[in-house]
Amino acid sequence: MAVPVRDLCIVVGASNGFGRALAKTFAERFCAQTPAERRLHLVLVGRRQADLQTTSDACQPTGPARVDLTPVAEVDLANLDALDANVDRVLDTVTTNCRTLPDVVSPGLARYARATLILNAGTLGGLSLPVRDRSWRDLRTFFDVNFVAYTAFFTAFLKRVDRGVCSDHRTVVNVSSLLAVKALPNWGAYAPAKAARHMFAQVAAAEEDPAYTKVLSYSPGPLANDMQRTVRETLGDPEQKLHFTNMFDKGNLVSMEDSAHKAVDLILDNTFTSGCHIDYYD
Repeated sequence: MAVPVRDLCIVVGASNGFGRALAKTFAERFCAQTPAERRLHLVLVGRRQADLQTTSDACQPTGPARVDLTPVAEVDLANLDALDANVDRVLDTVTTNCRTLPDVVSPGLARYARATLILNAGTLGGLSLPVRDRSWRDLRTFFDVNFVAYTAFFTAFLKRVDRGVCSDHRTVVNVSSLLAVKALPNWGAYAPAKAARHMFAQVAAAEEDPAYTKVLSYSPGPLANDMQRTVRETLGDPEQKLHFTNMFDKGNLVSMEDSAHKAVDLILDNTFTSGCHIDYYD
């Protein structure tokens, strides 16, 4: 019997919002664009089981390809004491527990042809304060969640999802922001963390062979979601607050579905330069 071809996609921060849109779109595009014998192992990572179940339900295949869904809940990125164990729980579903999936490949062959890690999880960090009023303790806590935890998943993926696990190609996607490359008032926690994530991704891109490993920082634009509502309600800079409020009032915020489609197209087309930063509006 022919060995089925399976791809892998791990979405960290898949419980709701843009992460859910990315997971759903990845499954839809995969099913629509690949032959019936090709399958996707979609690993959904988040905090709450109920939210991940909602995401799983949204990712059920509608095309000929099959999707094997593995939700991994109770992953709290703020708990650094449990970070290594949580990262291992996620990657164990790929490198160990994969044998429980149907039609597993023969021993000695890589389990996946292509592997993608999407690092979406993150928080805003409070937008009311200027830099002069920020606490280093609060910033340290923020960076633990938004940068340190990000690096833990990033590095573990590169180590464990190697050629013995993934034969053809692997991609790491950093969900970024315009604020990774442009400073604006009151983003004194969020912007530095996004900048650090992008530079970390660029260093990895410089180290890895792009024929096998590519890294993308994708900025989804100002999304029509709960996080953007928080920005409009709490941002301390009046000029930006008015700008985002006007975008909302005129219906000019970016839909999560449209931005997710662009991100997934970039991933699957695989023509981007490794280490680059691409904005929704580019």
